[in-house]
Amino acid sequence: VNKAVCKGCGMCTPVCPTDAIDLIGYTNNEIESMIDGLIMEA
Repeated sequence: VNKAVCKGCGMCTPVCPTDAIDLIGYTNNEIESMIDGLIMEA
């Protein structure tokens, strides 16, 4: 991932090996909470 062009969208995170890429600004727990919230809304 090129940090200079990274927009923090997270598209690279699910296809990357575990813990190889961290989404800047969010912890894994925060991301999991957001996903759980979206699932509950569906």
